Amino acid sequence: MQSKTKGRGLLKFCLFAGLVGIQQRSAHAITFEYTDFSDTSALIINRDASPVTTPAGVVMRLTPALGIQSGSIYRNEEASVFKFSTAFSFQIANDSNPGADGLAFVLQPGGTLAGNSGGSLGNAVPNTVAVEFDTWNNPENNDPNNNHIGITLFGMEDHGAGSPFTVTAPSDLNDGLVKYAWIDYDGTNLEVRFSDLAARPELSILTQAIDISTVLKGSFRAFAGLSAGTGGASQNHDILSWSFEGIPEPSSLFLIMTATLAALAHRTRYTTR
Repeated sequence: MQSKTKGRGLLKFCLFAGLVGIQQRSAHAITFEYTDFSDTSALIINRDASPVTTPAGVVMRLTPALGIQSGSIYRNEEASVFKFSTAFSFQIANDSNPGADGLAFVLQPGGTLAGNSGGSLGNAVPNTVAVEFDTWNNPENNDPNNNHIGITLFGMEDHGAGSPFTVTAPSDLNDGLVKYAWIDYDGTNLEVRFSDLAARPELSILTQAIDISTVLKGSFRAFAGLSAGTGGASQNHDILSWSFEGIPEPSSLFLIMTATLAALAHRTRYTTR
């Protein structure tokens, strides 16, 4: 009897250690972080995007200030988006008055395709989730003005009218100054924060309830990227820094081990009565 008890205890300990290990691997590890873009070896760079040396350092210029441009970058491996947080700083400078068209954070399932120029902002690919920072007014897309932030789904350019779909940006997006954005998904709500300062605001300016997996072809995995586009009007779209942190969906192994550990605990209580 003592041998069986020790065996069950050892098995429970091993299962518990395995659970802890899975939890630790699934914890809030930063998937990637760029403080500049001097090393682009882990990025897929599409079309007109390229790293450029500026007074701010080596930035990623998604588009130069030329007409009909489209550029994007994606991390070269899929990330978990069951829950995620991303933050980036950017700078948009006019070449024409007014400038166009804006940039976006994008989640694309199964690929890193480049989108079109103009109002597509380089990302209007089917089944994508995007948060746009738009500097051109396209009324047909329910844009409130030429300076707004919006959430678009399924690769559509039309984000819907008003909150929680779009909101006027608190400051001029294309005034040539550095801007900061934070985008968080807790498994239910997609939240967008924005500031002219590097300190993260307490309150979001957009919050939308979304089941991301229904957009991403039933998956909680996607390639994370940033994109931009120009049309007849143009501007430089520069990314100065970017970080992304993804939290995986609870694995089936974790659930199986939890159930097994619970069953063993119940059996031990029963046999020792």
